[in-house]
Amino acid sequence: MRTIIIAGVGGVGSHLAYMIAKHSYKEKIADRLVLVDNDKVETKNLQRQFYFESDLDQHKVIALTEAIKWINPNMVVTPIIGTIQQYCSGMEIDYDNTIALCCTDDLESKKFIAERFKKYVIGSCDRDIIEITTDAREFNSAWSFGTGYSVIQDIAVNTIVAGLMLKVLLKILQTPAKINIKLNLNELV
Repeated sequence: MRTIIIAGVGGVGSHLAYMIAKHSYKEKIADRLVLVDNDKVETKNLQRQFYFESDLDQHKVIALTEAIKWINPNMVVTPIIGTIQQYCSGMEIDYDNTIALCCTDDLESKKFIAERFKKYVIGSCDRDIIEITTDAREFNSAWSFGTGYSVIQDIAVNTIVAGLMLKVLLKILQTPAKINIKLNLNELV
């Protein structure tokens, strides 16, 4: 049974969960999707995250789980209110076979995932710069982003990162691969 954990379901993670739910009609990539976040939906989230006005004041993982059930009722989705560290400390995790997708803006969560999971994808974006890695040992020095609300993002960059993370996930499901992407969108447009 393959489990995929999405840590952080804000700007990138909410769109990534949506994409996984849609892609699963084409190809089943997970038996279970675990959504981990401790934030609630706020008005400021509506402009770039996959949430709606009716979701305001709900925990993001609860609102997103409901949306995914509408998109793909065959997906098994488990919402976890908390951090990835809290979730892993309270559960018996098969770190060799569970895939972690890190979409948080928190450096400690990124390090935690990179140190424990055999397969993971870490995605970050700030000021139109995108970084995605499956091998943080080589990429750790590149994590130069701010955290929390010091990060500047928009819906275009969030969905690009989510789409690239899905493509990287599909690649590592086929064959182990070290993938490190650093992309400056300002150089493209």
